[in-house]
Amino acid sequence: MDFSLIAQANNARKATKVDSPQTLRLENVQVFDGQKFIGPTTISIHQGQIVDDLPASDKLNCSGKYLVPGLIDAHSHPILLKDLEALTRHGITTTMSMAGFNEEHMASLKGQQGLVDVIGAGLPATAPGSKHAAMPFWPKDELLTEPGQADLFVQKQIRKGADFIKILSDIPGLSQDVVSACVDAAREHKKLSVVHAASLDTARIAMNAKCDQMHHCPLDGVFTSEDLKLLQSNRTVVCPTLFMMQSVLNNMKGRGTYENSRDCVTALQKAGITILCGTDANEAPGSPARVPYGSSIHQELELLVDAGLTPAQALESATLLPARHFNLNDRGVIAPGYRADLVLLTANPLEDITATKMIEKVWAGGIQVV
Repeated sequence: MDFSLIAQANNARKATKVDSPQTLRLENVQVFDGQKFIGPTTISIHQGQIVDDLPASDKLNCSGKYLVPGLIDAHSHPILLKDLEALTRHGITTTMSMAGFNEEHMASLKGQQGLVDVIGAGLPATAPGSKHAAMPFWPKDELLTEPGQADLFVQKQIRKGADFIKILSDIPGLSQDVVSACVDAAREHKKLSVVHAASLDTARIAMNAKCDQMHHCPLDGVFTSEDLKLLQSNRTVVCPTLFMMQSVLNNMKGRGTYENSRDCVTALQKAGITILCGTDANEAPGSPARVPYGSSIHQELELLVDAGLTPAQALESATLLPARHFNLNDRGVIAPGYRADLVLLTANPLEDITATKMIEKVWAGGIQVV
């Protein structure tokens, strides 16, 4: 995969003219406040932000419609412009890209006006012999074998533009002391640590490292009360990627059960541990399962509700909570001063979470894209 050529194609779009953010009043709309819908009320957009009510030449009567913050996919792997377009079309206005293999390519995904805003990791930390290191495009000179390499690795990713540090907990893969060293180095350099952990043993490596976030949920068992206490003590946030776990099982029989992953989410919810909505959307060669960009977030929300979240909690897991836990203080809420990342729905998702699919319009940074 030639990431430099892909970056050139992505950058070509940045040179094209995109309609500037409009001034617009959304009138008579029901607005999600994080727990319920309030209104009908008026929301004004000006220069890419939500502002206090102001006169506008463009008005939209939204009677009977429901406005939610732009959705945030806390775990994805966009590569091409079409990936960003698919994410945006389905109401996702921010996504966390979980791997960057080329500095130029990472930069080419960011700042695409009128498309999903990409917040990205650099190259994830892994070890020789891991399943990720076996991917054909993985740089072999970036593999870690000892704790002393962690700080330089983290510094290198930050220089390349990483917004947070991704660490892969696999068996075979990084040892406990190397994972812990990577988490400590990220914290030392004031970056969040996000650890991939898809089994109970690897999740416990992540827990013992005191990472900020743990992504995926085990297929091979359910978190114990001791696991939950450790997550609570560390204030670790979990992004289960249930749709990915379900898809992995469809491709790889005999590796556990989906019910284990679902029951892990139920246990997390009951324990009061913060849950983020993420899909692991990807088309990567060698991936255990390919997950569609955009549409999968609606399936993820349904699975979270099935696992015990209320529709309001599921919506929060895809709006306010990922914004808060990735330190994005300008989005995830519909209020003056926040980015005009908005999704207008034709039905109430608090009555039926599948209503998040019923998209009438999407604004990304104040630009109407649907």
